[in-house]
Amino acid sequence: MSIRTLNILLGLGIFLAIFMPLTKTYIPFFRVHKEIRMFNVPFYQIYAVFRYYERFLKPKPEFKILSNDAFKEDNSTKKLLVLVVGETARAENYSLSSYTNNDTNAYTKKDGVIFFDEFYSCGTSTAVSLPCMFSSSKRKDFSNDEYQENALDFLQKVGVNVSWYDNNSGGCKGICDRFKDKKILNSTYDEVLLKELELKLENLDTQNIIVLHLQGSHGPAYYKRYPNEFKKFTPTCDTNKLELCSNEALINTYDNTLLYTDYILSRVIELLKSKKGYESAMIYLSDHGESLGENGIYLHSMPYAIATSTQTHIPFIFWSNDERLNGELSQKKELKLSQDNLFSTLLGYFGVSSSFYESTFDLFNPKLKANP
Repeated sequence: MSIRTLNILLGLGIFLAIFMPLTKTYIPFFRVHKEIRMFNVPFYQIYAVFRYYERFLKPKPEFKILSNDAFKEDNSTKKLLVLVVGETARAENYSLSSYTNNDTNAYTKKDGVIFFDEFYSCGTSTAVSLPCMFSSSKRKDFSNDEYQENALDFLQKVGVNVSWYDNNSGGCKGICDRFKDKKILNSTYDEVLLKELELKLENLDTQNIIVLHLQGSHGPAYYKRYPNEFKKFTPTCDTNKLELCSNEALINTYDNTLLYTDYILSRVIELLKSKKGYESAMIYLSDHGESLGENGIYLHSMPYAIATSTQTHIPFIFWSNDERLNGELSQKKELKLSQDNLFSTLLGYFGVSSSFYESTFDLFNPKLKANP
């Protein structure tokens, strides 16, 4: 081993020895104060020029149509699917599973929901996971450069009414751009989406999918994600300066965000129960997970190849007023699945045929297989 290599390894070791004990301070700090990147001269200026070229000068690719062969034969059964996309929720803290520190699912437990034990994300950030989960591409093949139809485009093409209501600060990442019925909101709390859902339930078509995109558990200001009445688990960390909080307070605060989301889901189920005449279902899944100090790591966005399971193991919850569906899915809840399953599952729920549909990835199909 050369002296140069030894020096590089020594420098890296010294950096990690200094940085790792301070991750609780610096990782949230840089996440909150993103403007600091602009002072990274000259690297940020080079990056800015590249991004300007990417956004405004680079020739845009032609939008790829994938759904020309898609068709749907049965429109007689009235169907209603509410797809709730969470933010930064990790499966490890779900009491529907084996978590016992706090009862984070006190509301949906009474609804008889089905919790999938081994469900994993496509990425560790919203920018990757959100478009990836709706894409026909699998995680290993997906690229953010894709400019093509997604699962919701397929559904809209065959006559399913698509609605997208968004309260996430990151927006829909281009997924909802082609839908007429969409609203991008900016409310402190996710309950605002329930009001939109109530209004939509009064004006349904025969086939409907309604997407609710939550702000969820986005950190590091976890304490801002829920109203005061959901401050059930104490002590809490009422600041985005995580270094000022104990690990117990940090986890309690994060768990309060999950409890509030659980309340939202229970309200969605309640609204679906009240809508008569439809085969109704709710699917909830998070975009990615979150690190809460394990091995000195906080928040998310680690490279997928080295990301911890806290950032990739996500909750997936299903409920339906159709007991047949509940029975079938309850038998599959221990399979190892992922966001790669969402595309074919959405098409499968509405009975859409296409060359892009894969029965082995459809949760509603008897041929479903565990992800490799």
